[in-house]
Amino acid sequence: MFSEKYSLYFIDECHEGNYEKMLKDFRSAEQLSDYRCAIYIISLPEIYSRIDGIAGSEQPLEWVYAVKGKYIEMYDEETDEEYLEYYFEVLREKDGSSDYSDAYYSLPASYKTIVNIVEVLFTDRHKAFRIMDAITDFDDSLFEVLIQALKIRREKDAELFSIL
Repeated sequence: MFSEKYSLYFIDECHEGNYEKMLKDFRSAEQLSDYRCAIYIISLPEIYSRIDGIAGSEQPLEWVYAVKGKYIEMYDEETDEEYLEYYFEVLREKDGSSDYSDAYYSLPASYKTIVNIVEVLFTDRHKAFRIMDAITDFDDSLFEVLIQALKIRREKDAELFSIL
């Protein structure tokens, strides 16, 4: 379904409602297309229900990995004030690779693929996934979500490189 309010494709009203809630949780999404892209995917009912609507405290993809977080006291010399900064450490498997969260492990394969894709779109890091998996495994609505996510993320490039 197409939302006139957001000018975006959503799988259903639940997806749109989840997106609206996530926009409130991540105010940066109003300005940053990478955040908007990530919360658009996380708002999918299949994902949103597995994370109980809580994607993370600082970044929308914190839920993907098994993490241990903590606040560290910091000091700002300019203002002469102490403050807390949140850090999280991704837990590792025995082989050294990142450990995923229970929510991630519980997703169907097609949703793991779309999460992997949005992680690349959000972080600009290389991650192994096969785009053919998305093309062949996604149903029509999830494929439309992928196309919409790419369009959302592309906005950043248009903003950054509009003078070229």
